[in-house]
Amino acid sequence: MKKLITSIAFVLSFVNLFAQPVLHGDSLHTGLSFNLYVITNVNASGFAPGGPNASWDISAGVANLVGTAEFQAMASTPFAAQYPAANFAVKFVIGGVTDY
Repeated sequence: MKKLITSIAFVLSFVNLFAQPVLHGDSLHTGLSFNLYVITNVNASGFAPGGPNASWDISAGVANLVGTAEFQAMASTPFAAQYPAANFAVKFVIGGVTDY
């Protein structure tokens, strides 16, 4: 009996390792803000195709801050009336230009 219960517990704990998170509209919180960067001085022609055991060396690259992204309530944007069913919007400010 102990072996059966231990085996079931082991299998159930192993299954949880592969569980995928589920995102709902209420999972994203307004007020979060992130910096946006662009990486320069990287030779993209030398990249091997992606996949298992692929590694890309971008250590020579230089990251430059180009703007921000902010999650906002849709009602606080100028497009709220055009998208009445939207829960939130992402406000991008890049080089002084604002876009949603």
